[in-house]
Amino acid sequence: MSFGLEGRPKIRRACLNRSDSTLNLQWNRPSDNCLSFTHFNLYGRDNPLSIYQLLGTYTDNSINSLNRQLPNTKQWEFFLVFHKACNGVDSIYSDTVFIDNQAPSNSELDSVSVDFTTQKAIVGWSKNAALDVEGYYIYNVTGSGLNTIISTTSSLNYTDNDRNPVNGSISYKIAALDSCKNASLISEEHRTIHLQSTYNPCNKTINLQWTPYIGWEVDNYDIYLKIDASNFALIGTVISNITQFTYTFSNFGSTYCFYVRAHKKSSSITSSSNITCNATNNIRPSDNSYIAKVSVINEVVEFV
Repeated sequence: MSFGLEGRPKIRRACLNRSDSTLNLQWNRPSDNCLSFTHFNLYGRDNPLSIYQLLGTYTDNSINSLNRQLPNTKQWEFFLVFHKACNGVDSIYSDTVFIDNQAPSNSELDSVSVDFTTQKAIVGWSKNAALDVEGYYIYNVTGSGLNTIISTTSSLNYTDNDRNPVNGSISYKIAALDSCKNASLISEEHRTIHLQSTYNPCNKTINLQWTPYIGWEVDNYDIYLKIDASNFALIGTVISNITQFTYTFSNFGSTYCFYVRAHKKSSSITSSSNITCNATNNIRPSDNSYIAKVSVINEVVEFV
């Protein structure tokens, strides 16, 4: 027997917008080789003890999705029936599916870091294991602990061009979402390293202080230095509970730039801070300095 509707229709997803109870149903439609198609019906029920109801009849075989408002937001299940086969009698049934309200598994950030060139924060993570993951929500965490969605992306990394990690540490979280916009739980928080430096010309030192990396256990911090137009080079390493370093320089007149890199314990994952620079001016003694007089006034020696 040759069927006009070739192949069984396969429902790809059933999504429910819970704000207005609108169903979005998508399927792979069968081809109509004998031009025997007349219509298809949508059936559904909102609990397994009820009988299926006819929810709608459609006469357009070119469509493969539909939207329909449901009377409630319960856990509906659906199937489609296409009429007719080439013999004009048989009908073809799709599989039966439930509304997809299963959120993806949780995603966690690999790291947040400050880009070496742009000095903007970069957020990175691994691909979620769920098969129907459509993208990821990126959250910024404010000082009051409020999680605010700042972007949605299908990529596995995000560059934040709206906040400046040079001004302070920035916090991020993510959540995975599937094709029905079901979202996973929000991930743990990760914070960028914020590096600051203080120049002391009298001691010929530059003191570095930074905020600790938050998001995973730090093994150690590496300190990198670039003098004028040279390349950055490693000048020191400190253990995880130390967040300061003092550099003593030899010559005035150069510009000293630094950044700090955190290493995750038992991993190759790292996170780099912002870059901070200090220009040391040439210092020369003042001209014609001399003692004009020395006086004793009321047993106090006064130098002029």
